[in-house]
Parts: sequence; structure tokens; C-alpha cells
Amino acid sequence: MHTPDTVDILVTLSLSGGLASAAYWKGVLDMKGTLTASAMGIVIGLSAGWEYVLLLILYLVSSFAVTRYGYAAKQAVGVAEGKKGERGWRSVLANGIVPTFVAMMHLVEIPGMEPWIPSVLFITAIAAAAADTAASELGVLTRDPVLITRPSLRVEPGTNGGISMRGQAFALAASAYTVTMGAGVFILADSFNGLELASQEQLLWALPLAIAMGFISCQIDSILGATLENRGYLGKNGVNLASISITTLVTFLILMLLS
Repeated sequence: MHTPDTVDILVTLSLSGGLASAAYWKGVLDMKGTLTASAMGIVIGLSAGWEYVLLLILYLVSSFAVTRYGYAAKQAVGVAEGKKGERGWRSVLANGIVPTFVAMMHLVEIPGMEPWIPSVLFITAIAAAAADTAASELGVLTRDPVLITRPSLRVEPGTNGGISMRGQAFALAASAYTVTMGAGVFILADSFNGLELASQEQLLWALPLAIAMGFISCQIDSILGATLENRGYLGKNGVNLASISITTLVTFLILMLLS
């Protein structure tokens, strides 16, 4: 069970405050999105540690980078995010509520759960969000997407449930990058805190699972987009929340069985 110390409190407040200022100034988030992300950062940091906030910020930066890439082309075909690539509070909540909940698992002791499992779940949830963002923002620039539920049917870029080889490759790369970055942040944080990561071996063998689940989450997102979203049962943010939630829950069950 995690108890925040002085370093956690000071670094968390500094990172979250810096996140709020930089995100709004650079146009990463609108005002409500900035406040929502900042609040999540504080909850995450005080629940699990400052390193979790750092990983959240690194994801946010990379997410904005892929959102801004080719923005003029996206704007021309009507699939650009926001006015300048900024995201609102609904998008922040849809992508961040699961990682926030996972971070809060550090506040309680769950019978039978190894202490390293929430770390893997947090990385997986962030990887799932990163994979979907990369696939959507970079894959949309391709000219030959097909519907995931009907691979023989070509669709317009930006169509809900549309996938492409380019988008799939970026989704896998984003998941792998995020998981590797997350593992590095956690290992370095333990070294910084003067601790030995007793569960380092377990964490490392779980990384391929986290990468795979991050990529699978993107596929679930596309399937939900092609079905429930196209039929009006879910919106974009609802699809994101559902896919991340399903992936994180399945990963939790797998880790509990294997550990």
C-alpha cells in the first residue's frame, strides 16, 4: 500500500502544475481539458507516486506530437482534432480515468495481488491510449483504409472502424514505445528513491503482455467504432473508455492467473 511522502507531494504538485501551464500554453489541451488532466495528475501522484505522473506527461507530449503531425492534411479532409490539435476534458477523461483508477489501487491491499501488478496495468492502460491515438492520428493519413469488420470494403480516411497497415504499424510501435518508456521510468524511479525493485523480474516478463494488450486495445476500439459507434450507441470517447477498460481488465485477470 502506497503512502505519499514529501517527495511524492512536492514533485506531483510541481509536475501537475507544470503540466497545466505548459499544456494550455502550447495548445495541447483546452482549459477544461487542462484542469481535468491536472486533477488526474495530482490524484495519480498522491495515490501511486510521482513517477506515474511523469509517465502520464510523457504520454501527453507524444500524443500531442502525433496529433499535430500532418495537421493541415487532416484539417483539409475534416478529421483534425480540435481547432489546433487540442483535446477537451471529455477526451482527457476517457483516456485517463482507467489509469487514474489503476493508480488508486496502490491505496488498498487487494488479496492475492502482487505489488507490481498495478504498475503493469498502468503501463498497459497508457499503452492502449497511445496505440489508439497513433493509429487514429497517423493512420488517417493513409489512402487505403478498410473496415475492420469487412476487410474487403474500402472506406474513407477517418471512418469509424477503418484500419490500414500504416495505422496498425503505428499502433504497435506506439504500444511498444510506451511500455518500454514506462518500464524505464519505474526502474529509474526506484533507483532514484534508493530502493531495489524486488519484482523487477516479474515486471520485465510482463512487458510483452502489456505491449500486446496495448495493440489489441486498438483493435477493440476499431471494432466498437465499426459497430456500436456507427450505430449511434457510443461516441468516440465512449469507445476509447470501453476499449481501455476491457484491455486493462483482461490484463489484470491474466496477471492474477499467471502470478
